[in-house]
Amino acid sequence: MASKIFLSFFLIFNLYIITTTLADDYKRHNYTIYLWKNGRIPFKLDEYLSHKYKDIILESMNNFHQYTCIRFIPYESKYHHHHHHHIYYYTNIIKGKKFSTKPGVDKENYVTTVTLNLDEENGYRQRLRAITHELAHVVGLFHEHQRPDRDHYIKSIQETCSCTF
Repeated sequence: MASKIFLSFFLIFNLYIITTTLADDYKRHNYTIYLWKNGRIPFKLDEYLSHKYKDIILESMNNFHQYTCIRFIPYESKYHHHHHHHIYYYTNIIKGKKFSTKPGVDKENYVTTVTLNLDEENGYRQRLRAITHELAHVVGLFHEHQRPDRDHYIKSIQETCSCTF
């Protein structure tokens, strides 16, 4: 069942570009998300990532390969350079103090950076889920509550919220 949900969730991404609104410092602004051509995402893994973490990242990528048409492919700089006015983009996956990814292709900087907090206190499954979450941002997905049409599909029932702020 989970694989069917995973697959159907990603079938909507046959578009190359979508426009959405994202939250940033509690402000909403227009933001264009560019998607990866032909579902191919070149990636580099930070040299400071341990083999253990690289294996978890590759497992997450393999889940995308198994259930979607998305393909993460190793970045090779000799093939991905400015050639005949074609600009090549890639994803750089690094270790950091937080989880952070800008959705889709970063056409401004040519590199979409994925920052992963891979501290030891989190269990393997939790890390795998968090990495998959960040890779979904690379693909071009964003949170439901950040969609510009969210109010048409999401209803907040304040009586059921246990908010303290």
